[in-house]
Amino acid sequence: MIFIKKAVPEDAEELTTIAIKVFLNDNKLKPVGASLDGPPGHNEVDKQRDWILNTFYYKAIYNDKIVGGGLAWVKNDDEYRIDGMFIDPNFQNKGIGSTLIKHIIDNHHPRKKWTLETPDFSVRNQHFYEKHGFKKLKIEKNDECGWSDIYYERCV
Repeated sequence: MIFIKKAVPEDAEELTTIAIKVFLNDNKLKPVGASLDGPPGHNEVDKQRDWILNTFYYKAIYNDKIVGGGLAWVKNDDEYRIDGMFIDPNFQNKGIGSTLIKHIIDNHHPRKKWTLETPDFSVRNQHFYEKHGFKKLKIEKNDECGWSDIYYERCV
């Protein structure tokens, strides 16, 4: 059974552990010579705790176990932004990510514009976001990381 609940500060360590696992797993997809770092702050318990306290941060629970998380925040009056969605690779393809993104959007102004970005090497992420109504806006080369970022938007 899948549940989505608001993360609490006590979840920060477990969510950090899962985020590290997920983003290390992504390294096998990255182009040769690309940065092996994950998103800034994903591997810092204090940063995760800060996000829990200051954004819409949710934990994904599957069979009574935290298996991932995702956060969103208000960018401006017309736009919300999704950042840092991650599901433990051992629990992917079970509908958990779909349940999580739907919960985030449905519970925070589903009729507003939503934006996010994902790396070009993650074809799986691109398919996931497009399946959930996001449209590709632009692709920008990220020389610092060694790949390009794809920017998405979802408007209802």
